[in-house]
Formats: sequence, C-alpha cells, structure tokens
Amino acid sequence: LKDKREKVFLVSKCGIDWHDTKRVNLDNSAKTTTKMLENSLRDLQSDYIDLYMVHWPDERVDIRETVEVLAKAQVDKKIKYIGLCNTTPEEIKLAQEVVNIDILQTEFSLTNFSQREPLFPIIRDENKGYMTWGTLDKGILTGKVTRDRKYDDVDARKNAPWWNKEEVLKKLDKVDKLKEYLQDKDYGMIESAVGYNLSFAEVSTALCGFPLLNCLLSFEILLMLSLFAVQLILAQEDYAKSLPENNPSPQAFATIDPHAHHTSQSMASTQILLDVYELSVTKG
Repeated sequence: LKDKREKVFLVSKCGIDWHDTKRVNLDNSAKTTTKMLENSLRDLQSDYIDLYMVHWPDERVDIRETVEVLAKAQVDKKIKYIGLCNTTPEEIKLAQEVVNIDILQTEFSLTNFSQREPLFPIIRDENKGYMTWGTLDKGILTGKVTRDRKYDDVDARKNAPWWNKEEVLKKLDKVDKLKEYLQDKDYGMIESAVGYNLSFAEVSTALCGFPLLNCLLSFEILLMLSLFAVQLILAQEDYAKSLPENNPSPQAFATIDPHAHHTSQSMASTQILLDVYELSVTKG
C-alpha cells in the first residue's frame, strides 16, 4: 500500500487468530492485541491504520484492558479510529471509560435485525458510525442458497457450527416469499437486502462479502455493482410516489419503527421496506 496509502481507508481487527488445528482462537489480552496491531502495520506496510476494531468480546478479558492498548496506539498515531464488533451496550460503556468508541459493527440484515433495539439508540445519541456485516446473510439473501445445495470442502458453511440447517431452512421460507414479492419489481434480492440496511439512518456501511476473488472481479458481479445504484434510485422513486407530496407521513412508517429518527430520504430508500419488514416479522 506504500504508493496508494492515502487513497485507501484501511480497516483491521484484533482478537482472532488461528490454532494449529485451523480453528479460531479468541484472545483480547493486551499482549495479543499489541502483537496483532504491530503485525498488521508491518504486513500492510503502513505507519497507521484508519480504523482498528476488536473482533469479538472475550469473556476472559476486561474490554478496558484491550482498548487501553488501542488508546495508546491512537495517541501514538498508529490508528485513527477505534471500533467494537459484535458488542453490547454494557461493553461499550466499559470501553468508553478508557477511550471513545467511534464505530460499531454487528450482524444486521433482513433476516437478522436483533441489534436494532439495543444499539440504534446508542448510535443515534452518541453519533457513532455503524457497519453491518452479514448484509446478505452468508449468501441466503442472494437467492443462491437452496435447500438441497451441497458445499465444497473449502466452504465454511459445510461444517461450521453457525450454519444451522434448521435455521437456514426457516430463512429460506422467508426468501421464497420475498422472491414472490419481487417478481414484478425492477430490483432483485441483492438490491433489496442492501437497500434495507442502507435505509436506516443509523447504518453507515453495509458490508457484503464474496467467497472468491474471481467472483468479485467477474463481469457479472461488476455489472451488478454498477447497476445497483441505478436500481436503488428506481426503488426510491417508486416508493416516493406512494408518499404524500413533499411531506412523508410518520404514520406511514409505524410498521418499521415508530421510534426511529429517519430522514425522509432514508425512509424512501427502498419501496419494499414496509412490506418486507412485515413479511419478516409478522409472518414468521
């Protein structure tokens, strides 16, 4: 990154490394946090990292011990911003006894929006950035996951404990209803999933992953990314037509969240918000 450093917003994390058995090892101790930060700086050939995050809570380590290392690194200008991933309000409060937490990151999607109630008030009230992972729910919201799909040995979904078949099947029932809903729309599964996340004013970034580099670089994916902006605009216009002229009614959004402080632009970011949210919640 030496020649392109100022053009890149660099994000890295601490807390997760690998056992010799290829299983993950969680360790938020000060010693490991320091080691992982220095390794990242060395490997990326950079004097600083823009955003450095704690990957997961570690019940064996007080979060204050971990962020003390990051607070010192911030003073030394080795990192600019500090973040917590997969966190809780209690952990955030403890961490901020030491240093301000700039960014939060948790799983959030059409099929998993459990973090709205505990974290969104904090994000709004303290003006924090929020990154969502699992935006496409490990492929479920792309429409590519089927009930009889077989996974390659290199695919983590083949044996990972978090890929619970019973839960996946329940989500696929919702996906079937979503596909039916989208049949006559100008946008599809991916646009709906990303558009849902970005419709919330609290969401700064909706992270989307690809299994292989050639998927990201393929013409199909590049075309999808190019068309996404256009299709989202179409969805915005489509939904905006259903709103009172120049005056979106708050009552119209009660099904989503009567307490959310959305702007009218974020409210209208996708036509499917009300229907899909109702589909996901009330119809199970």
